[in-house]
Amino acid sequence: MNQLRFGYGERSDEKKAARRPKALPHSGSDTSTEAAQRAMPRAGSDALMVFMAIRERGARGATCDELEESLQMQHQTCSARINGLVRKGLVKDSGECRQTRSGRPARVLKV
Repeated sequence: MNQLRFGYGERSDEKKAARRPKALPHSGSDTSTEAAQRAMPRAGSDALMVFMAIRERGARGATCDELEESLQMQHQTCSARINGLVRKGLVKDSGECRQTRSGRPARVLKV
């Protein structure tokens, strides 16, 4: 059975550890670098929560705004976890749009 990997901080063999980023993506500024290092331990669990929330919605999918609201997650955290899941091929943009709480169109994400 294939295992889904969400975390950045999980321990594995040395080869995998060498390929794993030492920090989450950031802009390079001192504050951004520090924020990325502090977020690293919980990035995997946040990604798992986002993935599960999208999967639970089935064919309806979810927008970032809906996930932020239901998971009580800040936009920056939620969108970063979504981007990571998209890069890993675990979540995709469905091509559909729904309105956000502010009335703007948002892409619907699906597993």
